[in-house]
Amino acid sequence: MPPEPAISVLHVDDDPNQLQVSKLILERTDPNLHVQTTQNPHEALHTITHTHIDCIVTDYKMPDLNGIQLATKIRKHTDTPIILYTGQGSEKLAEEAFAIGVDDYIRKEPDPSHYQILAKRIRTAVDKHRAESHLQKSEENYRNVIDNANQGIIVIQDGLLRFINPKIAEMTGYTPEEALGKPFIDYLHPDDRNEALEKYRNRHTSETAFYPFRITAKNGDVHWIEVNGIDIDWDGSEATLHFLTDITERKRARAEISQREERYRALFETSPFAISIHDLNGEISSINTAFTELSGFTEQEVIGKTLSSLAIERKAERDKIDFIAEMHRALLSDSRLPSFEYSLKRKDGAERWCEVYASLLHMNGDRVGIQLLAHDITDQKRMREELKEANTALEGLVEEKTQELLDAERLVTAGRIAATVGHDLRGPLQTIKNAIYLMRQSPENVDEMIDMVNKSVDRASEMIDMFRSQTRYSPLMLGDVNLVEMVRKAVEEVAMPSQSMSIPLTSIQCTSPFLAVMRNG
Repeated sequence: MPPEPAISVLHVDDDPNQLQVSKLILERTDPNLHVQTTQNPHEALHTITHTHIDCIVTDYKMPDLNGIQLATKIRKHTDTPIILYTGQGSEKLAEEAFAIGVDDYIRKEPDPSHYQILAKRIRTAVDKHRAESHLQKSEENYRNVIDNANQGIIVIQDGLLRFINPKIAEMTGYTPEEALGKPFIDYLHPDDRNEALEKYRNRHTSETAFYPFRITAKNGDVHWIEVNGIDIDWDGSEATLHFLTDITERKRARAEISQREERYRALFETSPFAISIHDLNGEISSINTAFTELSGFTEQEVIGKTLSSLAIERKAERDKIDFIAEMHRALLSDSRLPSFEYSLKRKDGAERWCEVYASLLHMNGDRVGIQLLAHDITDQKRMREELKEANTALEGLVEEKTQELLDAERLVTAGRIAATVGHDLRGPLQTIKNAIYLMRQSPENVDEMIDMVNKSVDRASEMIDMFRSQTRYSPLMLGDVNLVEMVRKAVEEVAMPSQSMSIPLTSIQCTSPFLAVMRNG
């Protein structure tokens, strides 16, 4: 048991002998009493304002100030216990003393044992004062806690509000004067009153510690409140102390989250993409309907498993990149993977080609999983392959037919050129025939005729060379020729009768006769 605390006593009396005797006997009777003495009431006032004193014992009859007057002045400075200790007591004096705040009244007695009673009365007064001070301080502390609490605090007794703290006034807009003494049910939302009243009546048997309901503020605003309460004693009668937490914002946030989750779930379930959600270890936590349609696996079959454990083998189209390695690289770089194609083995063994988009999932800034979106491109890939094969075959056919057309064109062109050359060769041959005829008729002109024959032969050779070059596998080249020069050369090669008509020629440009031949057949 801890030792009792010391008690500092100030004894005021104008009799020095009384002070000396009282000090000796009191300190001997109770070693925890430490007595200071003074004969001067004014000095006593100075002492209590500069020194800690637990109890003041004062005589009544003293010069300058009597005990009542001194006690009156002391009460202006402190609530330290005061005991009026006098040899001239009366009932009237006692009433006057208690009226001004004196804590006890004791008459002086000649028997020394009387000091034991005085010591006990001193300790009783001090203990009571200390207890009251402690209680008052505790009440102040509790009041500070309650007044500054972030929760609303109310006391309900017999269904009526007996106490509300400032937070309740802030929540509702009602002052204590407006709310106290009113039924608490009046401040609840009409739709919640019956349930709240039932819970209040069944509070001793209910297992629910917290329950929500709505209150209507003075301005009409509705607040969601979460309540829990305990039984207490209030002014000697049973009551309940309730703690109210405003959860309006929490409710609103939860409603928004719920709406977002519903929208996401709707998008998740109706998405044409096969979606699977994985934790950071690769285990599947959720799939949508499209994933089941694509893979053949139900949700019960895949939750908690990895793709590899389900034998969903993949063959990367680009360099056979390992799927898990790609996921880890994405985690390390905290980036989004580019889409890639891979083959998926369905539950029934069928192979489907997919285009996959992989991304990290975050929550509050932390990486929590991986989301895969797969799009079935089997039909598209087959169509691409078939189109590629068709294009290759068509290109070969076009090349083949083009060559056939070129060959046919060359043959047609060669035939047309041959007909043209045959027609043109008649000119040199006719010239040679005429030269021979003239040689026979005029032998003296043999040299001239021989020169004409040689020119005609050279001209025929040029035509044959042209025919050969035009019938090779090189494309037929067409160009412009000088028609006047061509006619002049033809006239020079052909021996014309002396009666030939002279035709003036001007220099004109004309498309090669071969072009006309080809166009006109």
